[in-house]
Amino acid sequence: MSDKAGLEKYREMLVTVRDRVQAKKRAGASVEETVASKPTAEFDQEWGAGLVKADLFVAVVYSTL
Repeated sequence: MSDKAGLEKYREMLVTVRDRVQAKKRAGASVEETVASKPTAEFDQEWGAGLVKADLFVAVVYSTL
């Protein structure tokens, strides 16, 4: 559960990661290269402890773009 500020913070993280992954993909980076670039690094401490780890999350984002 969260409040509006928490939801906005979560959305901002999602948009930032999407934009970073999208830029890598458009530049021709493979999924492996994109994962290795750690586009979630600044968020991993706060958001990376869930069931979906950062590398898998990046791969899923990559595959949906």
